[in-house]
Amino acid sequence: MASKKTVIIYVFELDDGKTTDERLAVVAKRYCRVNNLQMECESGKAVFRVERTERGKPYFPEYPEVKVSVSHSGKYWVCACSDEEVGIDLQEHVRMQGESVEEATVRFRRMAHRFFHPVEATFVDGDSYA
Repeated sequence: MASKKTVIIYVFELDDGKTTDERLAVVAKRYCRVNNLQMECESGKAVFRVERTERGKPYFPEYPEVKVSVSHSGKYWVCACSDEEVGIDLQEHVRMQGESVEEATVRFRRMAHRFFHPVEATFVDGDSYA
């Protein structure tokens, strides 16, 4: 029987006054609590030191089992957290200069059908996102 995997997605507004590392620490702490993972503590406070790979991907050296992926666009910062490698992408859809709402909607729907999962693309067909 395969083990159940947990993926948790966290969304922050970029103007929350926190740095990326502070947001990542919040994410890791919550993820560890949800999954009953033992947390390293200093002076009774959980410590989540963030380091980055050569390509800039953040990770937690003391918690190799906690995998994260970060993206931001517009006013939002999003992070997916899992016990397996995970990826997330956030992209604010905006109208291009001189583009009508209808044109922007068509462009977004075409993009969705090219890159999204079919279920997600069908969801996008149901509304105007411009």
